[in-house]
Amino acid sequence: MASKFNWCDILPFGLSILVTVVFGWSLYWFYKHYGPTHADLVSRYLKRIELRQMISLLVVSKGFFDTETTDNNTYLTYYPKLKIKVKHTTGQLLIEEPIGGEK
Repeated sequence: MASKFNWCDILPFGLSILVTVVFGWSLYWFYKHYGPTHADLVSRYLKRIELRQMISLLVVSKGFFDTETTDNNTYLTYYPKLKIKVKHTTGQLLIEEPIGGEK
């Protein structure tokens, strides 16, 4: 007896993949194109997230942190606590960094 192939068996998988792709693309569009062109609460939040990511990448790339290596593990011993304030009306970015004698 030959098994019958039914398209209704794989339809939920195809629909879930389609919904995931459409949702991911719309979220990417919202993050990249909505934030820079608007001035409401959501766009300000998205801009702050992007600025925090850029500043943390700067801290890591310049090596402004200390690590300690034991037998098999590496531990982070110092990472600077930066305070970031964004004035959206003037476009100013204020960064407060600790003055503790560290790097």
